[in-house]
Amino acid sequence: MITDQALIIRVLNGERNSFAPLVSRYQNYVFSIAVQIVKNRDIAEEVSQDVFMKVYKSLASYDGKSKFSTWIYKIAYRTAIDHYRRIKHTSDLDLVAERVNNDEGRKGAENKDLRSNIEKALDLMKPDAAAVLRLYYLEEQSVQELCEILDLSLSNAKIKLFRARAALKKIMEQYFKNEINTFKYAD
Repeated sequence: MITDQALIIRVLNGERNSFAPLVSRYQNYVFSIAVQIVKNRDIAEEVSQDVFMKVYKSLASYDGKSKFSTWIYKIAYRTAIDHYRRIKHTSDLDLVAERVNNDEGRKGAENKDLRSNIEKALDLMKPDAAAVLRLYYLEEQSVQELCEILDLSLSNAKIKLFRARAALKKIMEQYFKNEINTFKYAD
């Protein structure tokens, strides 16, 4: 497998078709970040396209000090947040909670799965807090990588992670109390 760095060098040397493997490698990650922030698959696809356009245009500015994945996640995060702010997405807690309740009714027992409830709880959170948790736990980014992606100091990243965990816990306790009790006391 050709490394990211080798593909980047090829693209910078004029081999435009070498950009496609980079897109293939990172498109799912970029899309997942976007969809979790903008909460709309169509807009997330648009965000993903914007991200890869930005990556292509600014590839020469990638200095290699951080992993390429960290650099691209940072662009994806910022682009998605910008889109979110522009469209003034209505992520009103009550509307999302209503959607979760409707999903519970339609899908029944399959939504009682803990991971499913965590995903729903993340959807109820502010996009930046949910993004911190997704990057750290689901995308397995280190705290240092969070600092680079979110452009934060180490202490600020730790505080955001701590607060995001607390917010997730509160939402889980509020909206998924029965499922948590079932999970806690299961033999």
